[in-house]
Formats: sequence, C-alpha cells, structure tokens
Amino acid sequence: MGRKRAAQNDGTKSNKKPLLILDNENAAKNALVAEFELYVKRRLLDTKPEKLKTELMSKTKVPRGIVASIEQQCNWNAGNFGSKFRSLKNIDVWHEFIRTSFNNLASQVPAEVSSTSEKPSSSTVGVASSSSKPSSLRKEEIRSCHKSLTSILMPLIRNDNDLQSTIFATIKNTMQAVTQYSQDMAALVQASIIKFVTTPEADWYSSVPLPTKAIDLVPSFAWRENTILNDGYLPGLPPPDKPLASKLFDLRHIQHLKSCHYGRCQQSNANNLVWTSLDDDWTPGTISPLVTTSLQAIYNNKLETDLKNLFNGPSFKKMVRYVLRLLLRLHLAPLREQRYHAAKAKAANEKAKKIEAVYQSKQKQLKSKWNGVRNALRRQQWELQKKTEKIKLSDHQRQGYEARIGHLTKVLGSLKEDRERLKREDCDEQAEKDTSSSSKTSSGFAAEEASHNDVPDNEGDDVKEELDEMAVHDDLNSTGYELDEIVTDKSNDDISARRLGTLQGILTRMIYNENVSSLTEDVMKSYTKKLDLSDKESQALKLIYSNIKPFIISVDQPKYCRVNLLFFGNALLRLCGYHQFCMRYAPAVSTGSLYALSIDAAVIYELFGKPLDMKRSQGITSANEARRRKDQVFGCLFDMSAINSICQKNGIEFMHRMDISPANDASMQGQTVKPRQISLYAQRLKQEQSNPVPPSTPHSLDTLMTNIAEKEKERDRLSRTKRDCSNALMKHRQSMKNNDPAAQKFDDVKVERTLKNSLQQATRDVHSVQDGLANLRSTRYTLQKAEEEQAKKGKKKSKDKESPLPPTELKKTTRVEEDPRHTILKIDTNDLLISGTDYGVVTLATTVTHSVSDLEAIKAGQMVRLGKPTLITARDISWKTGQHQFNKKMKHDKAKSPSGQAAQQAETIVAENILSTAFNLETFQDRYDRIREQTPAIRAFYHQPKFERRRRLIAWRTKLVKTKIVHSIALITNEARTSMVCPYCRERIIHPRKLTMGKRKLNLGTSCCANPNCACYKECKNSFGRDTLSATCIALRAYGQLTKDPIF
Repeated sequence: MGRKRAAQNDGTKSNKKPLLILDNENAAKNALVAEFELYVKRRLLDTKPEKLKTELMSKTKVPRGIVASIEQQCNWNAGNFGSKFRSLKNIDVWHEFIRTSFNNLASQVPAEVSSTSEKPSSSTVGVASSSSKPSSLRKEEIRSCHKSLTSILMPLIRNDNDLQSTIFATIKNTMQAVTQYSQDMAALVQASIIKFVTTPEADWYSSVPLPTKAIDLVPSFAWRENTILNDGYLPGLPPPDKPLASKLFDLRHIQHLKSCHYGRCQQSNANNLVWTSLDDDWTPGTISPLVTTSLQAIYNNKLETDLKNLFNGPSFKKMVRYVLRLLLRLHLAPLREQRYHAAKAKAANEKAKKIEAVYQSKQKQLKSKWNGVRNALRRQQWELQKKTEKIKLSDHQRQGYEARIGHLTKVLGSLKEDRERLKREDCDEQAEKDTSSSSKTSSGFAAEEASHNDVPDNEGDDVKEELDEMAVHDDLNSTGYELDEIVTDKSNDDISARRLGTLQGILTRMIYNENVSSLTEDVMKSYTKKLDLSDKESQALKLIYSNIKPFIISVDQPKYCRVNLLFFGNALLRLCGYHQFCMRYAPAVSTGSLYALSIDAAVIYELFGKPLDMKRSQGITSANEARRRKDQVFGCLFDMSAINSICQKNGIEFMHRMDISPANDASMQGQTVKPRQISLYAQRLKQEQSNPVPPSTPHSLDTLMTNIAEKEKERDRLSRTKRDCSNALMKHRQSMKNNDPAAQKFDDVKVERTLKNSLQQATRDVHSVQDGLANLRSTRYTLQKAEEEQAKKGKKKSKDKESPLPPTELKKTTRVEEDPRHTILKIDTNDLLISGTDYGVVTLATTVTHSVSDLEAIKAGQMVRLGKPTLITARDISWKTGQHQFNKKMKHDKAKSPSGQAAQQAETIVAENILSTAFNLETFQDRYDRIREQTPAIRAFYHQPKFERRRRLIAWRTKLVKTKIVHSIALITNEARTSMVCPYCRERIIHPRKLTMGKRKLNLGTSCCANPNCACYKECKNSFGRDTLSATCIALRAYGQLTKDPIF
C-alpha cells in the first residue's frame, strides 16, 4: 500500500470507543462464530444450500475479510487478532460451525428475506430496534439517473446570477479542455502503436523481421491504391516473438506517455526500456490548466478502457475472416473479384446520373416549391385556428391571416397547374418513345425472319446483367452462394463460391490450430481428406498460410499483440480497394464531439474550491481531504437533499460521481440497493433440501388462517381505494386539458399534486399488505411441513405412489407459486388475433394481423385477402422524434451562418487528412497537427447552446417514442424457416423477374410460388408481397403451436 493511500485510510479511521472488546479466547471464538453466521447468511441468498455446504467445508482458510472485520470493530491494527490468540485455530472453529449450525441457518434465511422485504406503512414508520435481524439489502450494480443541472444546484447559487454564470462557464470550458486532452492522449497512443508495428530494429525481435512484399501476396491487378506501399512492401510487422519486460498500452503506459510528453520526466528508468523506445519527440499542443490531475486520472482510465475493449473485442477474428476471404478470391476467383469492383463503379455512376437528373428535373423543382408553399399555408391555418380558439385574435390580425392564406392558396393553385401541364407533356413524350420502340421491334422481327434466325438470342445478355446486379452485393460480408446458380462462361477458371467457402473454413482451422510456419502435404491431407485439391488451390493455401500465420498470436501472448494484424489487414484492404471494411486499431476522438465532464469530490474542489470558498466554509484544504469528506464537498455545490431524493426514486444510492453533458444534463451515478427477490418456490425448495425448523411465532395454524383471511380482505379494500385514486387523477387530468381559463391553472396543479400523492400512498399501502400476506403464507407453509415431518416419525415408509396429474386449469384465487409447473392452460382461440412480425434492416418491423378464421381458411387451402401490412421504419422514428427536422435545420445553418461556413471549410481539411490512412509515423503526426488546428471551429458550431438544447429534447422524445413501439412476443418461431415458404403447399418460394426499361431484373419485393401442384398456382394467385407473406407464415407457425397442430 502506498504512503498516500495509507495516510488516507488512517485519516478515515474512527476515534470512537471500540464496538467489541475481546479479553479471552471464548470471547474471540464467539466473535468468530458471529462473523461466520453473517457470512453464511449472505452466501445463502444467491447459492444453493447443498452446493454451498460442500464448498465451505472444503476451505483450508477462513474466508477473507472476517478477521479484518473483527479487528476493525476492536479498533486494532491488522494482524493483532492472530498475535493475541495464537492458540486459537480459526479453521477448526470454522469447520465445527459449518457442521453444527449450517442446516439451521439454511432454514432460517428464507423467512428473514421475506420479512425484510416488507415495507412499513405510514403509521408504522419509526426507529428500528437494536435487536432487529441484519438486513439482506445488497448493492448489486451501478446505474444512473438524469436531471437538469440547474435544478440540483444549491438555492444560493441559483439565486446568484453572477456565481451561476461563473460555474456554468467553468464547466463549459473544462468540457472543451478535457475533450482536447483526451484527443491528444489518444493521438499519442496511436503514434506509439504505429511505431510498435512498423519498427523492425526493435529490441523485442530476436531477428530483424522482413515486411511482406505486396507482389508476392497480392496480384498486380488488385493494386487499386498504391500510395500506401513502402517501396513495394506492405506496412506492418508481425507481433514480437519473445516476451516483453513490461506491459504495453495499459494505464501505467498511458501515464508514462503523459509524463514524458507533458511533464517533467523526459526519460524512463531502466525497467521501462520498451516504453522509452516507443516515445517520440512530437508533442501535440499543451494541457489546459483546467485539466487537473484528478481529471487526467479519470480520462486516462477511460482511454485504457477503450483500449481493453478494442483488444478484447471481435475485431481480430473478423479481420482474419476478411483477409482470408479476400486473398482466396484474388488467387482462386479473380474474375469474380474484378466483377464486384466493376459493378460497384457502374452502380455508383448510375446513381450519380440519377441524382443529377432529379436535381435538373423541372417536375422535381416544381414539387419542392409546391411543398414549401403547402407547408406555409398549413402553418398559417393552424395559427389562425389556435388563436381563434383561445380568443386572442383581433380583427386586424384576423384580416392579415386571411389575406396571407388567400395569397398562398392562389400560388398553390398555379403551381399545381404547372405540375399537371408538365406531367401531360411527359406522358406525351413517353407515348412517342413507346411508339417508336414498337416500330423498331416489329422491323427487327421482320429482319430476323428474313435472315432465317441468323441473329442469336439475348439470353447471354440477360445472364450478364443478372451477374452485374448480384455482383454489387458480393462484398467480403457475402458468401456469394447464389452466384453458383447462374450459368456462367465455361472458360471461366474461378472456383465456385461454395468450394471457396469450404477452403476458407479449412484454412481458418489450420491457421488457429497448427504451430508450423509453413504447410506440408501431410498437414493439408489431414484437413482435406474429402477434398481433391488441385495444384492451384494447394499453392494458394500454402502462400496465404505462410504470410498470415506470423500475425496470429497464441493463447499465452498478450492481447495487445492483436494490433499487428489489424494494422496489416487495414493496409491490405485499402490496397485492394476495400476501405469500408477497415477497422480501428486505436481509440480516436471525433473532431466534432464534446465529452461530458466527469466529476467527483476532488474535481469539485480543484475547479470550484475558490469560487465557493470551501477552505473557509468547510475547512477543506486539499484534494485528499475532499475525497474523505465527499458529502460536504458535494453539498457546497449541489442540493444534496434533492439529489438523494432523485436517486431514491430511481432505486439507487448516490456514490458521489456525476457526469455533466454539454446540454447541462446531470447524470448521477449510484449503486442499486434493493432486497434480493426470491420466489416462494425457491424458498420452499431450500427448506425441503434442509431440515425444516418451525419458525418462532406465537401463531398456530388456526390463527394463521384467520389472519390470512383478514389480510386478503384488507388487500381487496386497499386495492379498491387505489383504483378510485387512479380514476380520480385520470379524470382530473382530462378536465385540465379541457379547461381554458388561465386563472384555474394554479389550483388545478395543486389538486393534481394532491391526487398524485394520495395515489402513491395507496400503492405503498397495497404493497405493504401484499408483503405481509406473503410472509404469513410462508410461515403457514413452514408449520405445515414441520407437522407433516413430525407425523411421519414412527410410521413405516410406504411405497411411493404415482403423482397425480396436473390440473388442466387455474382458478382466479390460486397463486401461481402453489400450483405445479406443468399446468395446461385452456385458451379460447376463437377470439384471438394473431400478429406475425417480420424484422428487417431498413424496415424495422412489418406486422400483419390475422383472425383465427383467416388462418383456418389458409390452412384449408382457401384464398383469403390479406390485410395491409403495418410498417415501422427508421425514418418514421427519426420523423416522430424530431431528428429529421433537427438535421435539416443544422444543414441550413451550416450553409448560411458564418460559423457554419467556417466549420464546413474545416471539415473539408479534416477529410483530406484522415488518420486511418496514415501508415507511417511522420504522415500521422503531420496530419494530426492539421486536424488539431481545425478542431475548435468544428466544435464551436456543433455545440452551440441551441443545438444542445435540441439534442436533449430529442433524447427525451426518442425514449418516449420507442417505449410506445413495443411488440409483445408470446410464442417463439423460426423466422428463417417460416418466412420463405408458401402458406398453401409449404414449398420454398422464389423471387420473380420483371421487365424494367427493356431489362429483366430480380423483384426482391415480391414472392412467388412456382409449385405447379399448389392450389394458389392453379388459381393463378401465386404472387405475394414479401413482407406480408413472411408475417403471415410466422402467424401460421404461432397458431400451430397454440393448437398443437404444427403447420411447418
């Protein structure tokens, strides 16, 4: 333990009298037994008794923390207990306690849990007695709750405008400073990583490694970005082949980088030679004085967390998959790989032409003008209606509104006439084109007949067009199995997509499992027993294995060695034109982002100690003292009663940590404190596994039955009271919406607050009675089991009888925990409405609701008119939350305002200096210096106060909108199995082709059954909408589960 931490712990020790006095071995043994009892009770809350008893009996030492707890109660130093009672063997006392007392504790814990979960009512609130049993409250996880920063400040600060503005300005400036500090530290870490993976003369290599020559691994036709090559070699070296003396890229290394580049220490000691070799003379800027040492420690920890998540994430395996798939395509399917890039370029050109045509179209320009006038007209009509209802409109204002509405109506009518005229002209031109094309077609047929069919058909052109359409989506995330179904040129030497996938799987297993540097024939035969490899395939596998195997780390190597493959893989992907599949190998901070300010007690003292005069008011003179007196430090700035009340409502205990967002939204962090919820079934299961001990209660079974009946009556009465309160509150809120006079608003709000408090109190009373009822039922069950065990004593054991069949229905008064688990529910399916939900990517969900009669008709083979599907798309959510309007307004401000134009110019410079394409240290440092100069202009525009307020509103509305969009999934179906079958014949469907602009294209939005024996095929009704059919088949699958008559 360091000196500072020891001094801090010494400062926090209590000077009160000891809680425990031990003067002999018997007292020490009793203290141990008491601590053992508390430990076992805590463990019984989340572990099965039989498993826990075996674990505790196998221990060779007393559990950690028990002796330290006794020493703390006695105000002793560490180790004093063992030195004073040397003859007392703690482990013997432990084993004896487990043998004699474990079963009794296991039977008592469930009753204690149920009693601690009972909440006292308003009439029974008081001070707990000293003889009460220890509470079973447990701190489970860290959560946060949000509140406006202004609302939780001290009242004195809220009333003092000058002090409040000073605090808000300090917070804003500190946010910008810590964001810039995090960006600089991330750049230093990335520069160290680049030096680590590109320095061949480093000490961690036993021999100087040779970089990979591009021509040996990648064919020359795939060199699409040659600027990343270094004299024909790919950047990036394999990971170290010997263990390093110190860890890299952890918290200590980050602190070393900070001290070497910004502190007094410019060199490391002899123990950190690896860190010294990765240092560089380049220092990006300076650290602001607002970034104190406490803030540096907080954001260094966040940077280390980002690095750990990056190294431990799935990026390594994904990069291996991308690299192997790309190299196999380059060597074994080169035409397919070239077809993908050609189709991608062709699709981009066609998209650009379409955008240009739409931009120059007169019809589109008139439509945009018509939309603007229509929106303005609707707004004027809405304002007129709103002000008329509130009686806040004079005659002059009304005439103005009517004049504007009349003018906009005339303009809208003229624009509509122009649009209709252009539409007629376009129809006439299209008719002329169709007439000319039909004449050409007839002449073509005549020429074909005259030449005796000398001209071949265009089947080859159709196949080529289909290949081009499918090649656009044949990237590294696609297996391309559908390409095998298309007839291609026989002279093509490319292997099939399925065989390519098989070879990729074999090569992946060999790379991960084998330890040899190069493949031999015996090793290859052991993995390819059922494959007849050609010479070309064998050579490709050997070449790829020998170049990629050095980058694959073993299990005992550290995770940061994965960065070598990520760096090398990015260079390989960019060389071949697959830049969209590159991955991050180091954390980065966006130029337009602004970090939230994370504060604790030390940060508050360092930032606001002087403005709030903490030294005079609270006597706090240092950051270490502020850490020990967290409540007082937070109380100087925030209203602690308001914070504790907010945290208590959200079920957490404030842990004196807070994040302040740029929108002045405070996120208070705390630990959830709640009783561990254990069902009655789990409690009884524990009691059955151990010997049940009757609880110490003055009640008998007869009195318990009477008390339970009275509790049930009280529960029903309080439930009715709660229902009445809820109805009264709902009616009052409805009347508040209808009442227009402003004079009643204050009184209405007071009545609403009173009704809301009464509803909350009624809810608490109902919960209290329910907890007491559960406690009485648990006690009754324990007494019944004890009497049954007592009655069985002395009787001979009879043969086990067969258990009765489970009931087929549940009564309303029966508790679920008291019935068998295999209960069969009776459901009247005639009144059900079954909805199948098909989830997608662009369309988030497609739902079609069906009645049981429709599903029965489909099962019988009858034709049914399906309902219209209900779609939920990402654009709908963006529109409802206001994100679409916000982006449109921001785009307009960027084009018109001076700050927006400056940000636009800065973004252009940043786009030209992307750090992800820098594969050497000099280029990276030069680009980062240019980016750092443009960062303030970008952040100044994106983080204006009006934008931050809008973002906070959008976050609130997004949560509200997504809460309403909820799908209740009651039954589980196999979507991939049910969404591609015909509901009539259960055969697989296909996608038809359609003729568009003289070309045959695959219609992915329509599904078609091609089975000639199907009823829908015979009726010529075998075409369905894709989403509607998928949702219908999923609903049929669910209906089959309900009726126990599986359809698919």
